[in-house]
Amino acid sequence: MADQCAPAVLKDNHSYEIIYSVAASSTAAWRNRNDRKRTTTTFLGVEIATTMRSIVKSCLECRIKKATLPEPPTRDHPRYRLAYDHNSFTFVGLDYFGPFSVTVGRQHQKGYLALFMCVTTRVVHLEIAANLTADSDVLALRRMITCQA
Repeated sequence: MADQCAPAVLKDNHSYEIIYSVAASSTAAWRNRNDRKRTTTTFLGVEIATTMRSIVKSCLECRIKKATLPEPPTRDHPRYRLAYDHNSFTFVGLDYFGPFSVTVGRQHQKGYLALFMCVTTRVVHLEIAANLTADSDVLALRRMITCQA
């Protein structure tokens, strides 16, 4: 209480810079407004606010606590990704994976799976493809279209 009635007057910048740095190191949350107020009522200086700001800016712990991750810039979605008024599988992505062993009758043959994905709704459709040729791709696409129609 006596400190608030007659705070100590500090003449030069260096002396209260030392006091503030000691106060900052003694409490973990010195950036807090109450801690700053407690320090300024105890000591009276000419450039208190400026010195406090410079100490907080130079304090590594304060900078780490204050740091935020920057938001990466994102582009707008293409129109076909937002085509909610179209039927599903209007815009399709195609991917193959395999080979798998496929049984046809009594024979085991090598086959691949064609993965059709609707770009708008992210719905997935799987078809079996005999090989990785364009003819096999067209046949798998026709089977997918007949299932969706």
